[in-house]
Amino acid sequence: MDIDLPGLGTRFFRAGHEYEFFRPVLPTDRVSVTWKVEDMVERQSSRGGLLLFVTSAATFTDARGARLAVNRETIVYAPERPA
Repeated sequence: MDIDLPGLGTRFFRAGHEYEFFRPVLPTDRVSVTWKVEDMVERQSSRGGLLLFVTSAATFTDARGARLAVNRETIVYAPERPA
């Protein structure tokens, strides 16, 4: 599934991230990563307008598919302020 996130006319900033590690990465590991959008929530801004909170997870695996680490990150998309 493709998701078009806001682009023109918006600004974005990171609202937090967390890492979870399952084992050390070895020099011989072949690492793959997959990203998944886990949540999207629209909230009213205290300054007016809507904010879009997008939480995604990047999962790092080795060649056998065993998880090495997960990085969860939340990005907030906000409308550009008028000039």
